[in-house]
Amino acid sequence: MLAVFVIAAVIGALLFYQRLGEGPRWLVVMLVIFAGVGYFGFALRNGYLSFVLEGWVLTFWFLATLAFIATAMMAYRPRFGFFRRDDYRTWASVIVLFFLSGALVNVWMSAVFTYIFSVLVFAAGLMIGFLAQNYLYSYWPRVEWLPYVPLLVLIFVSAGKLL
Repeated sequence: MLAVFVIAAVIGALLFYQRLGEGPRWLVVMLVIFAGVGYFGFALRNGYLSFVLEGWVLTFWFLATLAFIATAMMAYRPRFGFFRRDDYRTWASVIVLFFLSGALVNVWMSAVFTYIFSVLVFAAGLMIGFLAQNYLYSYWPRVEWLPYVPLLVLIFVSAGKLL
């Protein structure tokens, strides 16, 4: 669940820089994409691919996180934000990251409860990341490297989770 929350908080913070007025729509789009792709990863990992060790999944998640950071840094445009409709590299890295984040979630009580809880954790992380970036931007609006702060946080958390 930590991977789901961290990815959601970072995505929410990155969505703060989308065009004005489109923030809530982008939050819902990311939530729907995670609900679909994350469930696919969750179901495969806990079903057919249960023989794959969690260390391997965690390693692939770390590599996908690094790929997402690289594509997000290349895709950022101040006018459009991090996510554009025609940037397929960013969308592919987001989908792989959501798939692997869903694969890291283990079944607790039942598959339905765990899946619903992971979607709720993702929604809470989206809102917390969006509001945290809004808070930072309200105090330091002229700092040029402020859009990259969530990516820096993602580097430290993913390295800590790998260790």
